[in-house]
Amino acid sequence: MYTKKNWKVAILFICVFATKISAQTPFTKKQVYNFNPGDVMQTTNKYTQTPGPPIYETDSIAERWTSKLGDTIFYKIKHTYFRAPSCQGCNAEVVVSTVKMEVTDLDSIVKHENKTMEMEFHDSFYSVFCNKKVWAKVPGKLDSFWFEPVYHYTYFVEGLGGPYFHIEYRRSGPWFNDRQLTYFKKNGVECGNFVSGIKKLKQMNFEISILPNPCSDYALLKFPKTMNRASLVVHSLDGKLLRRINEITGTEYVFHSDGLKPGIYILTISNNGEMGSEKLFIAH
Repeated sequence: MYTKKNWKVAILFICVFATKISAQTPFTKKQVYNFNPGDVMQTTNKYTQTPGPPIYETDSIAERWTSKLGDTIFYKIKHTYFRAPSCQGCNAEVVVSTVKMEVTDLDSIVKHENKTMEMEFHDSFYSVFCNKKVWAKVPGKLDSFWFEPVYHYTYFVEGLGGPYFHIEYRRSGPWFNDRQLTYFKKNGVECGNFVSGIKKLKQMNFEISILPNPCSDYALLKFPKTMNRASLVVHSLDGKLLRRINEITGTEYVFHSDGLKPGIYILTISNNGEMGSEKLFIAH
């Protein structure tokens, strides 16, 4: 693992209001994988190798039980894989399965397995996702002598699993893998935007490209078509409207993150009856 200096990296997604946590203690498995029957977690997944609509994976906790010694937790989980049609005339991909999960060594610290290379990275503790506690490994600066860094932002959410991540490889591409927690229901309380089928997605007519993502001070938004007096809105994951920007024109727009705290946000742009949406990650 290299620790280097000189390149400020940013972090993107859809910002939920985030605040720093005073007690900065790494999470244990017992804290992270503490689920109850009825809990639901949905991730949005994107990969450079599989262009097209994002993949939505939903884990619904069906059963929970512990070993006789109380040192292992078992879960029965309904797993749903959904991907909207990638072309006209194509079918949606839907796979439903039942999986079992076993959590041992409950008091041990969860492992990020962060693959950041040729960059500094540090621990970050904050509250996000409707005030859920997060422990993240955040890449920082790059040495100017290195030209093939690996940027890997990983995080766990207390009681909601992980690791979730955004990783970029710049050796051949660049290309990226992205797996973000974008919805959950825990103990009957919901947070985020749940995607259950094509009806939820069909109103989105085009994709927004955000660079860099994650970001710190600003990000460049790129559109696949020319915007004509379009309107851009920024929401937190729990649906709160945080910002509205009107009269956007052209195929690019520089978005400034001033006033927004580190976290995940949803950017949605409306243009002549069409819409595009993307998650923005902000890290300072």
